[in-house]
Amino acid sequence: MTARFAPPPSPAVFTWVDPGDRPRVDAAGSGVYRAVHHDSVHTLRHQVRRTAPAAVFMSVGRPLSDHAPVVARLVREFPRVPIVALLSHVDQSTPHAVLNLGHCGIRHLVALRDAGGSHRLLTFVSPAPVRETDPPAPALLPAELAWPPDA
Repeated sequence: MTARFAPPPSPAVFTWVDPGDRPRVDAAGSGVYRAVHHDSVHTLRHQVRRTAPAAVFMSVGRPLSDHAPVVARLVREFPRVPIVALLSHVDQSTPHAVLNLGHCGIRHLVALRDAGGSHRLLTFVSPAPVRETDPPAPALLPAELAWPPDA
């Protein structure tokens, strides 16, 4: 009988991002995390209370005028969950939006406009540092499985 080992489930990342940012967030986490998208910050907060995610991603472009107290409460209530603001485009309201998110307590900002930003998202989810220079696991197997020479 052959034993089958299922890979561990990918950690969940909860999002409150613009619909246009969802494909980027999904692609960045392919195989590393599972993005669970929310349409409202209230639903997001409720889900964070029920299930601790690996991280929370929010678009800078989301309107905070009515939601700032909820975002600030989320940051205060869950200090061990990294909450990351995602910047995908820049317009006249961007500086004000970034300052508002900072005022709510969000301390991480990732620009999705370049390839490095997508890679940087993984650092908030992965328990070990993710480096592009690490050799792929199959390349390491021969050395790991080699028997020591007989003495």
